Amino acid sequence: MPRDILIVGAGIAGLASAIALSNELAPVVPELKITVYDGASELTTSGGAISLTPVAQRYLDGLGVLSELNQMGDQAGIEVDAIDLLSVRTGRRLGPLRFTDEKGHGYGGYKGRRVLRSALSEAMLAVARRLPNVSVHYDKKLVGGSTTVESVTLHFEDGSTATGDLVLGCDGVHSATRTKIVDPGNRSEYTGVSFIQSMADVQTITGPMPFTETAVHLARHSSLLTSYCDPKHEKLFVAAIVRVSEHLIEKYQAMSGTDLAAQKNMRMSMRYLVRAQFGMSSLPYIREIIDRTEDWMLYPVYQVRQRGKWHTDRILLLGDAAHAVGVINSNGIVFAIRLIQR
Repeated sequence: MPRDILIVGAGIAGLASAIALSNELAPVVPELKITVYDGASELTTSGGAISLTPVAQRYLDGLGVLSELNQMGDQAGIEVDAIDLLSVRTGRRLGPLRFTDEKGHGYGGYKGRRVLRSALSEAMLAVARRLPNVSVHYDKKLVGGSTTVESVTLHFEDGSTATGDLVLGCDGVHSATRTKIVDPGNRSEYTGVSFIQSMADVQTITGPMPFTETAVHLARHSSLLTSYCDPKHEKLFVAAIVRVSEHLIEKYQAMSGTDLAAQKNMRMSMRYLVRAQFGMSSLPYIREIIDRTEDWMLYPVYQVRQRGKWHTDRILLLGDAAHAVGVINSNGIVFAIRLIQR
C-alpha cells in the first residue's frame, strides 16, 4: 500500500486524484503523504467553461468539492436541465440532450451544471489544501525522473527532487511524465482541429436567444457552443470548434508575449475564422455574437498515440496524459459532444 504518493499536475485530474486518495487511504494508511506538483507559477485560469454531467456532480459531491463550489456565489455556475441542439444553417431545433427525467428531476438528485473551469479548479484546490496529508506546490516543472524497485524520484527544473513510492502523471496531453519517463517519444500530435473561444457580454446582443442555458449549433464540419455560466445570465461563453492549419497554430503560439498590436491582430484573425464558419447562420444572434466579441482565444486539440505505454511498476498516467484522443468526424456531431464535455 503506497504511503508517499507524488502527483504531477495540479489541474482537475491531479487535484481530484489527491482528494480521492486522501479520503480513501487516510483511514487505513498511517503517515499517508500526498504531494501535488505543477509547473505553472500558480493555479491556472486558462480554459473556458466546463459541463458537469449528473454523474460528475455526484462524484464531486462525494469529494466535498460540490459544497465548496456552491459557496462561490456567481462563480458557482448554473444548473443545466438540457443542452439544446440547433442547425447553424436553418436554425431548426434538432432536439435536446437532457440531464433530467420527464418530470424535470435530476438523475440521482443531480442535474447538469455549466461552470468556468477556473472556478471548479479553485474549489478543488480549496478542498485539497484543507486535507492534512495533501500539499500542493507550484513552480515545479518536471524535467525527468528515475525508478528503482521500491521508489520513484522526480527531477524538477529548479534542481530539486522528490521521491515517493507511487507517481500519478496527471499533467495533461503534453505530459512530461509520459514523454520523459513512462513512454519517451510518445509526444502529442495536433489533430488539425482547434477550439476558438471567448466570453460575450449578453447586454450587447439585441436578438433573442432561443435557449434556456446552453446550446450547441451544428454545422457539417464545425460546431458552436453558446452557454451561460452565471445565474444572472450576464456573460455568455462562446466556443467554436473548427479546422485550423498547423502553420496558424505555430504563428499564434509565437505571438505569446509579443507587443499588444500583434496580439490584437491575431485575435482578429481568430474572429475571422469563426465568422467564416458561422457568419452566414440564419440565427441573427449568432452573427451578433461573432461581430461584437473580440477577445477570441485559440486552444488546439491534441491527441496521444494509442496503444502506447500508460504505466510502469510505480508510475500511472491518468486523464489526457494517458489517452487524449483527437475527435475528427465529418458531420460535426462528435465535435459537438467533445465541446459539451470540455
